Amino acid sequence: MPPNAPAGPLLLGYIFGLSLYGVLTVQIYIYHAAFPRDAALIKFLVYSVHMIETGKSILMAYDVYDIFVIGFADTAGLELMRHIWLTCCIVNGLITFIVQVLYAYRIKVLSTSYRYGFGIAFLSFLQLIGSVVAGVTGRMVGRLDTYSLLESVGYLVSKGGAALCDILIASLMTYYLLRMKERGPFVEDVLTRIIRLVVGAGTLTSFFSVMDIILHYTDARNGSSWAFRLIIGKFYSNSMMVVFNSRFSIRNNCYDYSSEPTWRSFQISTFPAFVCETDTVSHISFNHARGPDIRGGVGAGVPGLLKPSAILPDDEAILAS
Repeated sequence: MPPNAPAGPLLLGYIFGLSLYGVLTVQIYIYHAAFPRDAALIKFLVYSVHMIETGKSILMAYDVYDIFVIGFADTAGLELMRHIWLTCCIVNGLITFIVQVLYAYRIKVLSTSYRYGFGIAFLSFLQLIGSVVAGVTGRMVGRLDTYSLLESVGYLVSKGGAALCDILIASLMTYYLLRMKERGPFVEDVLTRIIRLVVGAGTLTSFFSVMDIILHYTDARNGSSWAFRLIIGKFYSNSMMVVFNSRFSIRNNCYDYSSEPTWRSFQISTFPAFVCETDTVSHISFNHARGPDIRGGVGAGVPGLLKPSAILPDDEAILAS
């Protein structure tokens, strides 16, 4: 096999990409079981992302079989494009766009201004256009070791725009969430966990985007960038589900089935939040649903201002929200 054949990067990318699809499926199941009352739009986004990732994973599995089984020992066949133009370029750009626009909406709510939200959404739309251009031109070229000028430009716009959006999202979310800590000490632990999730997800995805760009232009002959390119879309979809599912945490001492909990309702912009108070633990569940989840944990968005209201029973709290 030629030393510059991309067999290794492709194999690693397919293995980790398909493995992350399994992780995503588990997260979708947890979401489905834990948050049945989430808003219809949120459910639509979650399940749409999973359907897109399912179709993408099927194509990836087909390519793996075609490369390493049907085309075994065919070194020339390693450079064929197959469905990579669709899975690594267009679909990855679409998933990135969905996740980043979701964060852009949260920033818009947190900042009470359209400026930053629309700016991030516009940058994300540019990276989607770059992904489509790179995918279509890559399909026309038909090989992994040959790049047209238009494909390279589209690729740079796609990955550069995605990395810039991730950095802006992590920075702005951290800034506005830190400002919310001034509104009461009881939300500090919750906001700290959310900040860690946002910064961790943004750092990871931006790191993969930057590494993809660097290897694309410095090690194009060996195709090392394909290992990052095949899995980065799964990181975006999984990071979205991690933030959604962070509302759910198993706390054995949060709910005592021998006694009734007290629900304190707080209005956070258009999304209600609920505090589950027991003798041993008190924590917040920021839920997109129109009611409390007794197993709830840290929230996914925290959009708006905390406005404490009166202590209400369960049913009254739901109706009041």
